[in-house]
Amino acid sequence: MTGGARAALAFVALCAAMARSVWAQDTIPRLRHILPIDYARVQPFQRAYDINVLSGDSTITIGQRAVALRQVVLTDSSAGWLLTETRGGIVPAFDSLFLAGDLRPVRWTSSLGASRLEVEFGADSLSAVIRGPAGASAAKLEAPPDLLLSGAMLELVVGLLPLSAGWTDSVYVLSADASGADVSAVEIVVIGDEPTVPDPSGTARWIVALHAESRELRLWVDKTSGVTERTQQVLPTHTGTMLELRVRERAEVMPPR
Repeated sequence: MTGGARAALAFVALCAAMARSVWAQDTIPRLRHILPIDYARVQPFQRAYDINVLSGDSTITIGQRAVALRQVVLTDSSAGWLLTETRGGIVPAFDSLFLAGDLRPVRWTSSLGASRLEVEFGADSLSAVIRGPAGASAAKLEAPPDLLLSGAMLELVVGLLPLSAGWTDSVYVLSADASGADVSAVEIVVIGDEPTVPDPSGTARWIVALHAESRELRLWVDKTSGVTERTQQVLPTHTGTMLELRVRERAEVMPPR
């Protein structure tokens, strides 16, 4: 297998849903609370990203990613949102997440190659079915009100939080694989900021980190728009040093499926 193929497989394993096994931890206590989301700032959008693998001084683009949010009418005739995420490359992936008006998950489907995850949400619980070449498994779990499901949902919510120097909170994430599913907590914290390059006087970005023991995911979030312009996560040493998603300033967005 080539280095690019290994990197692509590492990408889909880590980012097909950033909330999956990467963040599954049983040692973090569960705190039931609601995130301070500014719902008035929710707006439809389309964004495109390059999927890069960094190794030393080299950068290899292994695929593209598109994220879109649009208004929809849910099955109960209420107004809601559809958040989609499409990832192209050696192993294509697609997420479709229906959200209520307050961004509460309603239904989520996620496909990665031949594997598929389907999740239905109730008032305070979720039912998940994971299907793959080896068979299927199911789980029913508690669903906290601040549960995040995918990389796209994480980026959406982070851009609506009252970020400031030193701001910190915690969120819950869903971990799902062929053996079942679990809900766990992770820490979210603003660890710094950086100016716009090359104009230091321009709009700056917050640097936000998600921590789960020794693992960390970093997001660079525009202070004005709330757009996540870049994410980085350490890769296993045999695939490269860092996985990066970087927003494309002018790009064709892959159409939703």
